[in-house]
Amino acid sequence: MFISGSEFNNGVEATYEQEDDEVILQIGDEEILLIYDGERLEFDEEEYYPEGYDISAVGIDAYEARVFISSQGDTIRYRLFIPNDYKEDGLYPLVLFHHGAGGVGNDNIRNLEGPAPREWAGPERQAENPCIIVVPQIPANGKRALSGRPRTDIMRVNIQTIHEILDALEEEYAIDKNREYVTGLSMGGECTWMSMIERPDRFAAAAPICGGDWIIGMSAEERGKKFAQLPIWIFHGEADDVVSVDVSREAVKALKSSGGNPRYTEYPGVGHDSWTRAYRETEFIDWLFAQSRQH
Repeated sequence: MFISGSEFNNGVEATYEQEDDEVILQIGDEEILLIYDGERLEFDEEEYYPEGYDISAVGIDAYEARVFISSQGDTIRYRLFIPNDYKEDGLYPLVLFHHGAGGVGNDNIRNLEGPAPREWAGPERQAENPCIIVVPQIPANGKRALSGRPRTDIMRVNIQTIHEILDALEEEYAIDKNREYVTGLSMGGECTWMSMIERPDRFAAAAPICGGDWIIGMSAEERGKKFAQLPIWIFHGEADDVVSVDVSREAVKALKSSGGNPRYTEYPGVGHDSWTRAYRETEFIDWLFAQSRQH
């Protein structure tokens, strides 16, 4: 548990057990009755990984499970990977990875869906680019406004809390503040944009994959101030029927009109799952880790 501004900042792993078949969720004066069958929720790796995919090298346990409570009392669960040969007198880049909508929840497991968090923490990738990886989980009430607040407001609160997590980790670990990167897929692509908007001075590079259109409605002047100097690589599948490819095309135009020079990769005939290709692009990985705010 991590409580911002408190001495209770020891990163103890948190677990959650559900035994009752009914839970009453109270939000303000409203109560919501949740019915639960009492069985433990399990993560089925076979459901999320293609046949023949080797996940044995890096399992869920490679990531420490943590819970963080922000200065405003908001809670985010997250997973943290620290290189096996971590040295306190070293300097390590940090990668903030935002999951897609399928990772939303409170189990601190579904946020590790898909091969990217596993592969990037694997021995081959870590041998080439040792790094600290942070994988927050947007809570179940963070995707939709259960309390009646607009979804954008709730997501913004989550992003602010995630930035507090990074602030705390900078104090705890030997993180190279000039080499912090943010990336995410689908809804996580939206979170990538929002992370940049909230703290444009934090990241050395960003890679939103089939994400939302958060910057298109901004003024050219505001975009220029926040993003003109930030290296950005955008990915999208041309046949995406979940998030239209036009979103990324317009984002590229908007960035260029504001003095930016984003990279853009569009995969012909590829649908929503553009991240599988993107996160295995050697050129992209080399580009990402070569970026530094000192350049």
